[in-house]
Amino acid sequence: MSHLDLFMEHFKMWVVDACREWDYPAPTDAFYAGVIDRLGDATLSWIGFGLQREIVKPEGLRFNVAQNQPHKGPYKWFSKRNDAKSPQVNWEYYVQVAYLVRIWEPCLQEELTPVFEDKLMDLAVRRGEELVWCIEVKEKASQLKRLLTKLESLADDVRMGAADRGNDPLRKAKYLIKQRPPFFSGIANGLERHFQASFPSPKSFHLTEAPPPLVVPTGLPAG
Repeated sequence: MSHLDLFMEHFKMWVVDACREWDYPAPTDAFYAGVIDRLGDATLSWIGFGLQREIVKPEGLRFNVAQNQPHKGPYKWFSKRNDAKSPQVNWEYYVQVAYLVRIWEPCLQEELTPVFEDKLMDLAVRRGEELVWCIEVKEKASQLKRLLTKLESLADDVRMGAADRGNDPLRKAKYLIKQRPPFFSGIANGLERHFQASFPSPKSFHLTEAPPPLVVPTGLPAG
């Protein structure tokens, strides 16, 4: 069984459970085909690899990740909407989980800890308490491009005291200033941007294109 097939086997069980719990009709084949088309074989195969290696741990309609802190998770594969006719796929989580699985082995080889949901950043890599790398994930390349453009516009003077509710770029800018990671990446389906971060002043940052601090595999896992 391929890793894509393994993912789809699990995914179909999750969908059936969600439909039963939320009283939705059974999805058509077009629903499943749409998920594969939207997220792509590579993303879903990496999740399948994570399921096989028990990096990704299903918990009913939710999931957790290996080595997560006891107070964190589980996370929702789907959301319920009263006006919907099928479970609403939480698309970004799938991209986020896939990238966590991609960096998992390289991190362990370097005695680093991959972290799922690190404060206000989607993924992080730590050496003990030291933050080495933070990673923001979006589902689509267009979403990531908008975020990075807005993030760069804030770089010279981050308004640390400004309200940031609903303002994701400002929240990420504040994270960078507070946490001061040496490396920052933005990840989406179809786009990866990697930077080395520097901090010229207490309220400013600068991002320079650079390779990530680990060699991240790009090819699909065998099998």
